[in-house]
Amino acid sequence: VVVLDREPLGWGASSRNGGMVIPELKASPAELERHYGPIGPRMYAEANEAFDFVEATIAGDDGRCAIECDYERSGQLYLAHTPSHVAELRQQAAEHAALGEQARFVSKARLSDEIGSKAFFGGVVFERTGGLHPARFHAGLASRAMAAGAQVVDRTGVTGLSRRRGRHRVATTRGIVEAADVIVATNAYADAAIPALQRKVLPVGSYIIATEVLDPAVARRVSPTGRMMVDTKNFLFYWRLTPDGRMAFGGRRSLDPVDVPEARDFLYDSMMAIHP
Repeated sequence: VVVLDREPLGWGASSRNGGMVIPELKASPAELERHYGPIGPRMYAEANEAFDFVEATIAGDDGRCAIECDYERSGQLYLAHTPSHVAELRQQAAEHAALGEQARFVSKARLSDEIGSKAFFGGVVFERTGGLHPARFHAGLASRAMAAGAQVVDRTGVTGLSRRRGRHRVATTRGIVEAADVIVATNAYADAAIPALQRKVLPVGSYIIATEVLDPAVARRVSPTGRMMVDTKNFLFYWRLTPDGRMAFGGRRSLDPVDVPEARDFLYDSMMAIHP
């Protein structure tokens, strides 16, 4: 196996993200079944199996070394940012609980047990969620890959992909790689190297700010349970306490490009509105 990365290994969202390990799909279990029939429950099951796989990998249950990445099974708090979303969250909690998940609805009157904010109208607690340090997790996965014999080549961009005599030819900034199979895992960074893929990908900026280390008493008031927190807006916010005691707060303002100072100021104002 050869892994090619145009940037230094771990650049971008691979190591800079919210660090939330959440076994979820956009649609609820019932919606998945309505839209996709028997494939729907399989999709739901796959998401949960992926969560179990991540936890087992971090713990070293496969016989390899554990990955030190500050992982904790924290649970998730999914928050209704408007009263009109409360009924939907109540239904989601019931659906997941009926499938054997540890999920429960939290009324507005009881939210103070979970979050130090009056900005929300109810929520769902999903216990099967964790938080980790994303750069340490990424480094652990990269170390495992290299220990297993993978060649990891960063600072090497792919410039084109073609086929010759039944094999793939991957043109790079440092030469040609021939392979039987190719996996393209560029996500938002898809570019003209594979035009058909580039036309299907719309990159959308998502940004994160972080506070200085909070006083422990303030951290407990902001997040008494230390859960991963997400709201129900279309352009949602996601936030958490980090392992070193900061608040990391992320989101996006729109689909349009914004510069870093604008994103920073928007997220700061939004964070302060939720947690004054």
